[in-house]
Amino acid sequence: MNAITTGQIFRGSGAVSPILQLPNEILTFIFGHLNQLDTVQVLCVSRQFYKLGVERLYNSIYINDGESKLLVSSRLHTGLYLKYAIINGFDLLKQLKSSDMKHLIKSITCEEYESNQYRTLVSWFPGTKIINEGCHLVASQNIVNPSHTPVLYLNRYNYIFFNTKFQECNFSIKQLTIDFKLPVSDILDIMPMFKGVEVLDLRNTTSANLSDFEDRGFRNIKLKGLYLHLAGGGFSNEASASRLSDLFNLSTITSFGLTNCYRGNQSSEMVWLLGKLSSLTRLYLDINVELLYDAVCQVRPHTLTSLFIQDRSDISSLEYVSMLFQIPMPIWEMIIQHGESLINLGFSSRFIYPNSNSIVDVFERVYLSDDECTSVINSELEAAEVLFNDGYFPRLNMVVINEHYFEISHGNESVTIALFDRSEGNHKLFAKTKSK
Repeated sequence: MNAITTGQIFRGSGAVSPILQLPNEILTFIFGHLNQLDTVQVLCVSRQFYKLGVERLYNSIYINDGESKLLVSSRLHTGLYLKYAIINGFDLLKQLKSSDMKHLIKSITCEEYESNQYRTLVSWFPGTKIINEGCHLVASQNIVNPSHTPVLYLNRYNYIFFNTKFQECNFSIKQLTIDFKLPVSDILDIMPMFKGVEVLDLRNTTSANLSDFEDRGFRNIKLKGLYLHLAGGGFSNEASASRLSDLFNLSTITSFGLTNCYRGNQSSEMVWLLGKLSSLTRLYLDINVELLYDAVCQVRPHTLTSLFIQDRSDISSLEYVSMLFQIPMPIWEMIIQHGESLINLGFSSRFIYPNSNSIVDVFERVYLSDDECTSVINSELEAAEVLFNDGYFPRLNMVVINEHYFEISHGNESVTIALFDRSEGNHKLFAKTKSK
């Protein structure tokens, strides 16, 4: 979606646009498809738009207080940017605590918060719902409200606290990460309590862990997302992989991630598994991808909308980018198989793991990189250009190369590739336009 401007709302001979005559219920729905900068641009259209727009901006606030800052851009329309008004840093909230619009804030979501930050938020915004997006810090255990925790990272440090709180949050938690460094018996005891989980992220998983689940009677668990961080050699044989079809309803899984499992050339189990994910649209691989070429080819062609490939080899980033786009190569052929459906494509020779979030959320939020090396960025931009030499990717709108995010704009006669830079003013600094 492109940014909406006042000129796009008023057209014709000066007559009032029909959109201004729509009831508030419909306008509120329309505002739900605008990001915060889109919304700001339409505030001046009418008093009605101003009222609805201000309510929209202040309704849900997202605080990013990590080392990497989130880019706020009119060109970003992922779920995160459509749902929240984004603020980088707790300090900026000071301007809101004395605002006349303070009463409009219904919820404040944090990636993480320390105890003192939580108490500060409660004192500044009494009665406002404070949501911890990724609760696993020990410091937050004594003050966190479990019913306001949609994402839970359950580990050995916070298990004791949450074990007494699960009845309060068994439906509110939508994304659950479990570290199998916890005793398996503890995990099996609490799993039935989570009734609303849609995304399950299993860390340090082994074939033995899957057997324990099966022995306890778990069957046909329905999920939208499943991510496996496998310990040791991963699946020991095809039977271990096929056990997943008993534990989980593979036909409902739309997002799948696989991390650090391969230590050899055998891939029959992955060939079997990926062939069973009939609804798969988003795939994340943190492995030596060439070893899994046959496996990924089991995914029905032109069905993936998001593909992220992470191969942390000893090859330098520039050599990796250059090597990646030499045709023919298995990895390139694999990408081409989904050229008509891909919207987001990423690859990295370095470790990229969004804070507290599921691994495919790398496309949901754009973090600003501290790397200011123009030569590196230009090289990566040239690599991104290769994607369009033969018109393979008609729907692609975002490419992630290492930590750099590139926007793809499709015009009538050309495709423009631009770096998401630190400011809107520099957005086109590294842009290149290539004729279709």
